[in-house]
Amino acid sequence: FGLYGATMFAVSHELLHSPIKSDRVLSRCLLACVFYPHYEHSHKYIHHKLVGTPEDPSTARRGEHFYAFFVRSVVDNVKMLMRTEAASMKLSWIARVAFIAGSLLIAFGPRGLAVYLIQAFISILSLELVNYIEHYGLKRKRLANGKYEQVSRSHSWNADWFATNCHIVNLQLHSDHHLNSMKPYQNLKNFKDGPQLPGPYSVMMLLSLCPPLFFRVMDPRLDEVEASTKEG
Repeated sequence: FGLYGATMFAVSHELLHSPIKSDRVLSRCLLACVFYPHYEHSHKYIHHKLVGTPEDPSTARRGEHFYAFFVRSVVDNVKMLMRTEAASMKLSWIARVAFIAGSLLIAFGPRGLAVYLIQAFISILSLELVNYIEHYGLKRKRLANGKYEQVSRSHSWNADWFATNCHIVNLQLHSDHHLNSMKPYQNLKNFKDGPQLPGPYSVMMLLSLCPPLFFRVMDPRLDEVEASTKEG
């Protein structure tokens, strides 16, 4: 389920940024399969706009362990969308997952519905683990005019590991993605002078489940990034 969920989210993430309408439709279908249909809007209109700021539910703060982040990210993203999205959009999200859940219940009974919900939870857990490590502790400066500085390569952690890049379509080259969200995955590149994770996403996701160990590994690296940003 974890491998399936990580792949589903990585592919749907790539497709939702596509300029091609059929790609975005396919993304919505995939997101309904993992019980997260609102992710398209929360990712594009909340995360990409507010990344690296306290207002972004999907940016982990320094010293925030994964379990607290998981609850905050899931709940706050939904709350923000409930305030801003039209009723028709909310109903369409409900209809998509209700159709899949109802179909599985009719076809396979309670066990089919249980499998759908369990795989969805594990998939969402995988997504939020990735969200957690992608921007952990990285912050955009607030300028004198009250706005935040532009997003730069220093606001995302990167991990240039071949095997996992193949598995999750270069999602680990995350700085380039935030600078060029419409750039196809195969054209993304690693900024070696940007923040670098000490291991691939798979390793860092497991590390995130043990907060003291994660902080011990990541906080010194975060100190180095902050120091280099000040020098720059």
